[in-house]
Amino acid sequence: CVHEAGQLLSEISAQYTKEGYASFVGMKIKDMTNILSAADAGALAGKNGVLNTALVETGADYYCDGKVVITFDGVQAGADYNLTVTVAAAAIAGSPAAEQARQTIKKDMLSDAANKVYSL
Repeated sequence: CVHEAGQLLSEISAQYTKEGYASFVGMKIKDMTNILSAADAGALAGKNGVLNTALVETGADYYCDGKVVITFDGVQAGADYNLTVTVAAAAIAGSPAAEQARQTIKKDMLSDAANKVYSL
């Protein structure tokens, strides 16, 4: 889960750099990565993956073991694109794997903060 979350962040950054905002704005997560994408949360029950949403328009939720662990929200800021990564606020019950991923992502990717903004 932690590796995939980092991979997703890396692939979003690479696609933005490659495409520029004009092309990037309409891309869906499934266009950027081979991480499992689903049309609805029910398809991710017990799985790792991301809702197949247009990142720029609606953001994206990353699921670990069927639980939302982090959200990605992007906003164009002049010539930059700011991607906010937010970890689930509360402990994740019912999934030790998702809870461990939440804690590790918060510590390693977000420096123990609730969220972090990456400028691409």
